[in-house]
Amino acid sequence: MTTRRMILKTGGAAIAIAVAGGSLWSATRTPTKALEPWAKAKRGYGDPSLNALAYAILAPNPHNRQPWQVNLVGEGVIDLRCDLSRRLEHTDPFDRQITIGLGCFLELFRMAAVEKGYRAEIDIFPDGEPSPRLDDRRIARMTLKKTRVTHKNNRQQKDPLFDAVFDRRSNKGVYKPEAVDPTAFSELLRPNRVGGTLDLDTVAGLRSLSFQAHELEMRTERTLQESVDLMRFGKAEIEANPDGIALGGATFELMNITGMLTRETVGDPASAAFSQGLEIFRKTLYSAMGYVWVTSPSNSRADQIRAGSDWVRLNLLATKLGLAVHPLSQALQEYAEMDRFYTSLHKALNIETPARIQMFARIGYAANPGPSPRWPLTSKLVAV
Repeated sequence: MTTRRMILKTGGAAIAIAVAGGSLWSATRTPTKALEPWAKAKRGYGDPSLNALAYAILAPNPHNRQPWQVNLVGEGVIDLRCDLSRRLEHTDPFDRQITIGLGCFLELFRMAAVEKGYRAEIDIFPDGEPSPRLDDRRIARMTLKKTRVTHKNNRQQKDPLFDAVFDRRSNKGVYKPEAVDPTAFSELLRPNRVGGTLDLDTVAGLRSLSFQAHELEMRTERTLQESVDLMRFGKAEIEANPDGIALGGATFELMNITGMLTRETVGDPASAAFSQGLEIFRKTLYSAMGYVWVTSPSNSRADQIRAGSDWVRLNLLATKLGLAVHPLSQALQEYAEMDRFYTSLHKALNIETPARIQMFARIGYAANPGPSPRWPLTSKLVAV
């Protein structure tokens, strides 16, 4: 029996299992435990530092590695470090993407503090900027200060983007073939260091470049394996390790149970699962209806932190405007095989050294997916 026929036969078995098992089994596939941190942030802890941190851990970050380690130094004083075991050795060899994720964390912490009536003073890299990779030095010291009410009607001034925190997503679905509203797009580009395009010819070229960069990452053994090792198949795996690339829901879980979708098949470029996955991603990337990007004047650690702040705010603003956003990191990655796409992307967007693109994403319209799994805040509190 050919591999394709075997998969089709197995797929039929999966469908039969789904029907025979009824909707009850499917309905229980949601990794509720891994999504609890989103609900906990709403409820709070009754402590200003923990309340702000509960929002911060919802920040976007590469491969959902959640690299933050937090030390409660004293009342309202918090040190942030990187969990060095959560770096991406092959696709992020200089920890640039991880640093951007930590910048997202700090911005959500700041926003949440303001929402709760505090000012967050954030001192980044108080022990110096680590290079060429992150080390055990502090990423930041955060200090909460109770603010005086100065806003009219005795109301604290709030961040207008904070209301979008619980709806913010990195939307990796296929986007509708619907033109992006130019007014919303103009609003999206107002912040400094944010660029974008809806030009049809430019979009067509960026679709092709994005997919080629993705395919290169998938066909480079070590970078492919890095992603494969971080895949979590089904509810049990996601709840045991609520980080990495979650492949949850009844469909993915059935495909895994029946052997259609496993680490072995996904990691084998000769397999039908690999080919089909690549084709699915091609359709996904070619559904882009526009692009946005965040730039920085240099590539210092401070610039990377600021890019994280810019990125999470861009993501939140897009959410408020009804736009889906999907960050595409591949062409920005700093390993030798990717150099030509890195150069091509910067040339296409007229970004010249020492400036660089820190974040690049497709935009469009799509249904909002569910939230990503998260480790509970308590697992990120460490004594140093």
